[in-house]
Amino acid sequence: MNLAGFLTASARTHGDKPAVIIGQSCYLDYATLARQVAGLGGALLAQGLTKGDRVLLAMSNNPDYLTILFACWQAGLTAVPVNAKLHPREIGYIAQDSASKIVFASPDLADGIAHELPDLPLIVPGTDDFTQMTAHEPIVEAKTEPTDIAWVFYTSGTTGRPKGALLSHRNLSAMAIAYLADVDHLTPPTACCIWPPLRMRQACSRFPLSPRPGPISCRSPVGMTRPR
Repeated sequence: MNLAGFLTASARTHGDKPAVIIGQSCYLDYATLARQVAGLGGALLAQGLTKGDRVLLAMSNNPDYLTILFACWQAGLTAVPVNAKLHPREIGYIAQDSASKIVFASPDLADGIAHELPDLPLIVPGTDDFTQMTAHEPIVEAKTEPTDIAWVFYTSGTTGRPKGALLSHRNLSAMAIAYLADVDHLTPPTACCIWPPLRMRQACSRFPLSPRPGPISCRSPVGMTRPR
């Protein structure tokens, strides 16, 4: 079981349909998204990461967020998304506590994080380095167990240090299926608006859009759509 399989299936059957949108414009179709995910996953492994290694995502909502997230799973890695409103020192603590091996940071956060984590490789989406990574030789979807950790979600740390909650591929797959069964019955061209930042658990309701039809948009003018 690997969450990246949702995207692989959609790309295979609906490759020319919009997957990521900015406003009303298609940013990536499913075939391109899957190709970038496989390439970025390959680039991460080429940098020496191995199955289960943690990848920190310190990003405000960004059209490449989903590419990075699914690339982690494509390569068998674990995503560690953090709140973009945290102070760089707080992000630095989470990076160290989670033993993250590489950081993806949006341009608005990159300088502060680079100062706090000078020894960790840092990649900024939208740069030439990032584009080259997505163009890397693609890899096939990693073989992962249902209990392998896909996501480490850190608590706010209101009464102490933030703590990482471990979510497996099975956890998130079950959530996606339950969402479709009990919450929204999505069919084209139904739209689902997701208000929270992409790193939040509530925004995980975008995952069901991999196995079933219906477009999705998040709070910023960036969203993920289902094939029509």
